[in-house]
Amino acid sequence: MKKTLVILFSILPALSFGLTVEEAVDIALHNHPYIKQEEHLLLSKKYDYLSTYSLFFPRVEFTYRYTDYQDTYLGDYFSMRYSITFRWKVFNSGRNILTNKQKKALYLSQREQFEEGKIQTVYKVKKAYYT
Repeated sequence: MKKTLVILFSILPALSFGLTVEEAVDIALHNHPYIKQEEHLLLSKKYDYLSTYSLFFPRVEFTYRYTDYQDTYLGDYFSMRYSITFRWKVFNSGRNILTNKQKKALYLSQREQFEEGKIQTVYKVKKAYYT
């Protein structure tokens, strides 16, 4: 009887549904607020960098304005205006190129910071798990 109880109690911890290290790390990486914040900041920097390519292309604007006047003496009348504007900066002393390089450097820096934050989170989870 004692042998069966010893064997039973030695098997029970193995049958429990505990959290493994990999599961704990996955949960921490998906749910940690710092990681989510850094991920959104990384996406912001990425799209900020990609938006600098629009500086090299022309800008086209279309404007439509409608005004309705109601005058008792002259009667009702309206005014419509259309305008199309085409702008393209051909040369601005390399400002577009420098802005693009600056935003790329900021994006790469943020990406490294994001990866560093993930490594720190994994380290903290493993440290908490094993101690």
